[in-house]
Amino acid sequence: MFLFDLAECLGIPVHWRRQMDDVGAWYPDHGCIALHEGQTWAEIRCVLGHELGHAVLGHEDDSPKNEAAADRWAANALLSADAVAECARHYPHNPEKWCHELDVTPDILRAWLRDPDNYAAAEDLLDLVT
Repeated sequence: MFLFDLAECLGIPVHWRRQMDDVGAWYPDHGCIALHEGQTWAEIRCVLGHELGHAVLGHEDDSPKNEAAADRWAANALLSADAVAECARHYPHNPEKWCHELDVTPDILRAWLRDPDNYAAAEDLLDLVT
């Protein structure tokens, strides 16, 4: 998966943990990410993307502003207008199915859809195919 490759290229070790209070964490003081074992593939992708977002954006705390920014970073790393538009075309009014098809969590899909530029790009693509 490209996010694990990206973490490696950035020199950010990713550690698996059985016992954690959360599904993942970015530890800026140690320059590493920890992921909770036992997650689904979609959860792994999204949590790793979110934590890499914290790392790339230079976050040192988990303020609401930083959490939202990390979600947006992950959403843009994992989703494209083409892929979202394709799901919307095949499964209109069924975002749960979009999440399944795109291997993302609802939080990450929502973060992507909340970005006006992303939403507009997907809408433009839908106009072309319908």
